[in-house]
Amino acid sequence: MGILFNINKPRGYRHIPIYYDPEKEEREERLKNKTPEQQPKDGEYHIRLQRGDFRKADERSDIDQRMRQQRSEILKLLFLLSILIAIGVFLYINGSQILSLYLD
Repeated sequence: MGILFNINKPRGYRHIPIYYDPEKEEREERLKNKTPEQQPKDGEYHIRLQRGDFRKADERSDIDQRMRQQRSEILKLLFLLSILIAIGVFLYINGSQILSLYLD
């Protein structure tokens, strides 16, 4: 009878927790169980590097560099705009005198 009909067994339920990290739990447990002598003192400075710190620092430096470049470009544009405004004011005030020099 099994030859004529294909009878599949139901799939088993295998749940793999997505957010479970046994190494992280062990590490946190070890840090929690440290004796007071092993824990860092308040006045000491400890560098803690984590995965991706160098990449993040590089991305931050790229962002800072782009922001500095944008600021310098904006300052250049403002400088040129102020020069053009000064020329326009000068021509508005003394425009008739300048035109009379060329038209006479």
